[in-house]
Amino acid sequence: MIRYLLFFLGLFFWGNSTVLVAQNHQCGISHSDATSIKNRMLDNRRQQMNLLSIFEDARGGGNTVYIPVQFHIVTKSDGTGGESVQHVLDNLCKLNTDFAFVGVEFYLYSPIRFVHQDLLYTNNQDGMASYFMGLYKESNVVNIFVGNEIVDTSGGVTLGYYSPSLDAIYAIKDAVDGSSLTLTHEAGHFFSLPHTFSGWEERNYNTVTANANGRTPTFLSNGDEVERIIRSGGGENCQIAGDGFCDTDPNYLFGYYGNRYNVGPFLCEHASAAIDPTGKLFRPDLIRPVTRFKMKEDNPAFTELLTTNAFTGSYFPTKTLLVVESSFTPTGGQPTSMWKDTIGDTDSTDYTLRTASNMIGPGNVKEGFISMGDYYLDLKITNGLNFQMNTVPAQYTVSAGGTYTTEMASLEIISTLPGTILNGLVITVEEQLKHRTLGVVSSETWTIPVTVPIPTGVTSLPIADLYKQKQTIAGCEFSIDIRAPYGNVTETTADNIMSYYSNDCKTSFSTEQGLAMKMDIASRGLATLYPAPSTIQITGQAAMIYPPMNAVTPNTVNFSWGAVSGATSYHLYVYEVDALGNPAFNGETYDFISTATNFSASLSPLTRYAWTITPLNDISFCDPTIRSTPVIFETEAVGVISLNNDLEMIKMYPNPTGKHQAVTLELRAKEQKEVQILVLNSLGQTVMPSQTLELQKGVNVQKLDTKVLGAGLYMVVIKTKEGTSSQKLMIEN
Repeated sequence: MIRYLLFFLGLFFWGNSTVLVAQNHQCGISHSDATSIKNRMLDNRRQQMNLLSIFEDARGGGNTVYIPVQFHIVTKSDGTGGESVQHVLDNLCKLNTDFAFVGVEFYLYSPIRFVHQDLLYTNNQDGMASYFMGLYKESNVVNIFVGNEIVDTSGGVTLGYYSPSLDAIYAIKDAVDGSSLTLTHEAGHFFSLPHTFSGWEERNYNTVTANANGRTPTFLSNGDEVERIIRSGGGENCQIAGDGFCDTDPNYLFGYYGNRYNVGPFLCEHASAAIDPTGKLFRPDLIRPVTRFKMKEDNPAFTELLTTNAFTGSYFPTKTLLVVESSFTPTGGQPTSMWKDTIGDTDSTDYTLRTASNMIGPGNVKEGFISMGDYYLDLKITNGLNFQMNTVPAQYTVSAGGTYTTEMASLEIISTLPGTILNGLVITVEEQLKHRTLGVVSSETWTIPVTVPIPTGVTSLPIADLYKQKQTIAGCEFSIDIRAPYGNVTETTADNIMSYYSNDCKTSFSTEQGLAMKMDIASRGLATLYPAPSTIQITGQAAMIYPPMNAVTPNTVNFSWGAVSGATSYHLYVYEVDALGNPAFNGETYDFISTATNFSASLSPLTRYAWTITPLNDISFCDPTIRSTPVIFETEAVGVISLNNDLEMIKMYPNPTGKHQAVTLELRAKEQKEVQILVLNSLGQTVMPSQTLELQKGVNVQKLDTKVLGAGLYMVVIKTKEGTSSQKLMIEN
């Protein structure tokens, strides 16, 4: 259990707040909010020279621009369940590391505030969260609310979001610590950065996946222009499409779908066969060489072309642009291109290529569109006796590893001589590579062994003898190269903080993103509104006064420590420990922020604890050496303290009671007297205005309007001048 209390000079301060981020993990901003963020960035860009000048002048030749942050930790209404103060401070340090290149440093606007409100703790996105967030946010600073859950009906896990209308950030506590990039991502939105996949927030991704039908559209259904891969030369649109930056790769929601389209140890490498609206592949380096191709005698067209790829999924998308080039190299000669063309750009070459399948044929590239151009192969077959021979066109196969095969389906010899020729017949095969106008450009000769008798009439030679495998065909090596017409490889911004890739992939903002954030800081006035914090850097630790090491205390502990120079508040952290002094597994933990050097807290009896103090001010929160050494103590077997207050009877009903239900309190007094009634949560905080009553002798009935309280355990305290009595009150859902 984690509990929180903010203590100001003996007064309890408590408030409320919220905002949203996502996981599948996903970012929770809607497309309309994403559009608003991008439009602000584009508006700032129109004033680029002026805004950048304001930012740089404010830095005074390299000084840091200081930006105040107000954190609001949201707990349940009974004060339990909130994020730890240390995680919040650690994440603030992480923010400063991630934004250092921009030249800004975040600092605590005021001590961390605590909001005890169920409607903020679990955010149902029903309007109440926005109401409370707007109620408790500070103006002209970065407001960050840390709650427990954002209810996401889509089935994903929303980690947080930035709301342009409220100008505030909300994150769930599981996404806030010293290593998470959720707040860095949302702060990027705060300072006008769109997602790298801007426009695709509604997850309309089916038109670009490897299993899709049809070309990636030029415009999405929401009207957003789809960003093209090309970055220069006049065909680019990166200045306005997508996220509006040309130093971030196009991104069509890559990263969101995990191992469905991404590979690598942390799934940081996009590997689908996605294409842009012009048919250009995102990852042309994942195209693999042709593994086998076939030709037929006297025909320039290739009849088979097998290729594999390293893409996830099963297909190249329809109409993916691919350059295919065929060439030959005579033995000892130079390569000569026979034919080259781009396929996938017309209906007649439409295809959806399955991995490791034949690119040529029904449903794929039509036969004849990938060819040898003006070249073709031919066989000249002769024999010593000038017998007539019949054959069907031969087939030629080139396989991976340089294996070249010539294969004839049949070869018939027609003999007009009387008798049978038993031996001595030689059949010569001359493979020829011909050009339609130049004639034979290369040739190679081999022989077919005649292993059967040749009688008068027609003799079919054994098929096994008509198969020849060697290192060339017609004295040449042949190759087919498949490549993308646009060869630049895009990594789809896996390393960019504004993408949907995991924390293990994200590392930085781009240069253009940094400039955009500087402009937004200037346009908000934050570059000049706040001077450098005046407080000093804290270097010392607090002296731990009470309880001392190994003390045994009442379960209501009056913590006390020495003041530290420069400190404006103190983080008191109390946690349950085992017999060896180590943090207990699933043990109790308590987080308190105090502006004084003492604090009183009610802990569980008969429990072993340790406590530490960390002095804080607006710029001192990252140095672990200023945290005090833990002091161990133990609480006594003391429960609720009840003093005689001269009341004969106290009854409270119904108890337990339900939410939004009033409670009746009956008090029997021996004589007329004044009493004060308080309702406290489990941390000892007053959660309702106190009531002062004038009791008459006998039974007095008083209604307690507890309908404003959330579910949890409370203490009803009755004070008189003689003493105090208390009773537990349980409010159930």
